[in-house]
Amino acid sequence: MAEKSERTLILTPLETVKTRKQEFLDSECVVPMGTLTLFAGRGGEGKTALILDYAARVSTGKLPGDYFGRPRMVLIVSHEDDLETQLVPKLQAAGARLENIRQVSIGVKLDDGIKSKNAPSLLKDLAIIRQAIEDTDAALIIFDPLITSIGGDGNKLQDVRRALDPLLGLLHETEIACIGVAHLNKGSGNNAGDRMGGSAGFRDICRSLLLFATDQDSGERICTQDKSSYAANGTGSFKFRLVSKDVPTDDGRSTSVAVVEHLGSSTMSVSDIWAQEREQHTTGRPSAQTWLREYLESVGGSGLQKEIVAAGEPEGYGVRVLQVARERLGLKIAGGGPGNPSRWSLPDVPAKDALHALHAEGIEGASIASIAPIENDGVPL
Repeated sequence: MAEKSERTLILTPLETVKTRKQEFLDSECVVPMGTLTLFAGRGGEGKTALILDYAARVSTGKLPGDYFGRPRMVLIVSHEDDLETQLVPKLQAAGARLENIRQVSIGVKLDDGIKSKNAPSLLKDLAIIRQAIEDTDAALIIFDPLITSIGGDGNKLQDVRRALDPLLGLLHETEIACIGVAHLNKGSGNNAGDRMGGSAGFRDICRSLLLFATDQDSGERICTQDKSSYAANGTGSFKFRLVSKDVPTDDGRSTSVAVVEHLGSSTMSVSDIWAQEREQHTTGRPSAQTWLREYLESVGGSGLQKEIVAAGEPEGYGVRVLQVARERLGLKIAGGGPGNPSRWSLPDVPAKDALHALHAEGIEGASIASIAPIENDGVPL
């Protein structure tokens, strides 16, 4: 039971406040120091893999930003992944310096004398979390998932605020970065508020929110910064793949785990993916990328732009939609001048066959290159 505390008035003269610049864990200003960042998405979207990638680069000093070249300690509150078969191999595959990473647990002695190793509760164990931060001088603490440490009903705003407000105070005092994993439901809305699992308090209280979704056409994971309280414009969207990597284990064998392959910025956002999902659910037709790829495969891998547009319009794919699909598929473009109609072609290896072949080798496909704007028989659209 929480101790009773005396509530008193505090008046802070603002002229006494010493201002300072907001610091970030990374050069992209995705993870601010001294507050909470949320990674939110459905299961299997790559949230944990990207978090462990951050942890690995912080532990080795390889994360671009203020800590580049300065390896720092990382604390992980995660009791869903087994340490021996999952968490440690994944960190090894990501290149982590394991001596700079600690799992934070609470030891509880039960009535029968057996000791239990539990995830810390923000309501009961904040002092212990503070001790872990101070003892290690960590730069990053991770809660995966955050709901495990809430200790109340994650669907109730009052319970969420009761747990997270003191955490925010601790993060601010210790100036440590914090990443928490949150889950999205299968809501039909096109914003995080409609899809956040649990109370909307999670989105309200965090200072940076990253959404995750998978582009079903390419298999790429898309990450969009949906909220950025401390960075002027946020980072927009970026993409990555999960690549299989074998890691030797201490029992003389090996295990295969997923690691992140960064692919740079993305023209597609998580909202775009959600819109496609809604459209496919409503109309029952495939995405524009799928239709365009299958159409080109059906005509030998190449077709005139005007013929593609003519075939797509009756199916509900306008020229602008096809332009975006073309860019995301990385099609080759030839011609486009007067008397030389523009021709779209699949890459040398058809997308589906190439991806299948690379998967068989345990490697994901190459990143999609940008191409010139669509033309209408030589006239830019």
